[in-house]
Amino acid sequence: MLNDYTIVHNCGSDRVLLDTYIQSQPLVDILGYRIGVRTTGGTGGDESSALSGLKSIFYNPESYDVLPYKNNYGRSGETQFTGFFIPAYSLWFGKYDNRGVVDEEAAKAYYNDMFNKVKEPKDLIRKKAEYCFTPEDAFILEGQNNFDQEKLVDQKAAIEIHKTVPLPQRMKLHWQLTDGVPDINKTPTVEVGSGNI
Repeated sequence: MLNDYTIVHNCGSDRVLLDTYIQSQPLVDILGYRIGVRTTGGTGGDESSALSGLKSIFYNPESYDVLPYKNNYGRSGETQFTGFFIPAYSLWFGKYDNRGVVDEEAAKAYYNDMFNKVKEPKDLIRKKAEYCFTPEDAFILEGQNNFDQEKLVDQKAAIEIHKTVPLPQRMKLHWQLTDGVPDINKTPTVEVGSGNI
C-alpha cells in the first residue's frame, strides 16, 4: 500500500528548479491519483537565473499543478492568483493587537527603519528581496533588465529618505508655427511654468 508523503524543496536559489519540480511530479501523482505532496519554499534573495524557475511557478501556479493563492499584495493592489506569498511584515514577532494579530504598521515601520540605515544601493536591493513586502520585491534581483538597479535605488533613496531631489516643475513648450501648424522640425522654446507638478 502506498502512503502519502511530502517532498520538501528549498527553491529560493535553485538554478534547476523547473526541471526538478517537473521531474518530481511522477513521485506524487500516478495516473491522476495523488499519493503525495510537493512543497517548495524560499525567499527571492538570489540573482538572475536562480530565480527564474521560482518566478515562473509563482506567477503561473496552475501550469505547474500548484494550488493557486488569491494574492493582493502586489504593488498594484489588484487581486491575482499566484503561489502562496507571505509579506515580511506579517510575520513580525513584535507588537500584536488585542486579537493576537500582527500590528502591520509597526512591522512596516521597523523594516523601513532597517532599510533606511542601509547605505549601499546593492545592499538595499538585497535586503528588500529578503524582507519583501510584495512579490515584486522578492524577484527584484531576477533576470537581466535594461535599468541600472543601483541607480534606481539611489534615486528612490534621494526622493523618499534624503528628500534631496527637486520637485518637477511645469514647463511650457512654444512651437514655431508653419502655416498655423507646429513645425516639429524646428526646436521649440521652453518656458518654466508656475507651480510644482
